[in-house]
Amino acid sequence: MGRLTDGHDPERARAIQQLPLQHELAEDPRIEFATHYVPHDIIGGDYNAITKLSENEYGIMLADVMGHGIGAALYTMHLSQLHGRYSEQLAQPARFAAAVNNELAKVVKTDTAFATAVCAVVDLDRRVLRIASAGGPEFLIVHPDGKYDSLESPGLPLAIMEDAHYEEAATEIRKGDSLLLFK
Repeated sequence: MGRLTDGHDPERARAIQQLPLQHELAEDPRIEFATHYVPHDIIGGDYNAITKLSENEYGIMLADVMGHGIGAALYTMHLSQLHGRYSEQLAQPARFAAAVNNELAKVVKTDTAFATAVCAVVDLDRRVLRIASAGGPEFLIVHPDGKYDSLESPGLPLAIMEDAHYEEAATEIRKGDSLLLFK
């Protein structure tokens, strides 16, 4: 029986898995986005997306599927598909998190996988940041004077159970603020 790999498969897997992470960042004079991704392994469970929702709103999702390797990478690819399917709901982060959670919970029902995530909307017109957390990190808002605030909301990680409740938290953002989200 022959081998199923030609030695290049790990690099191919990494390139394919990172495709959803290679998005064009918005060119908008009112806001600047930057991302930095350093994988733990060749493939894994990290996911981030920035989506222009309207002329004045940008959606952000940062997620980390439990574990490393092929299993986490496959769940991350599914998470990317769910992000695309429900992106119109991202303007309401708690609703978006609930929709993605329910779909992901159906898929991992017989597994122990889950994902931590934070879903957010930056509203440039109203100067508001709204988030819903699914066990994800807090948002740091760094002000031009060097002081900072944090914003978080309670919520179970994605795929722990169907019909989980997610709450939205909001804060004002000011000109010159930097929003920092990391996992």
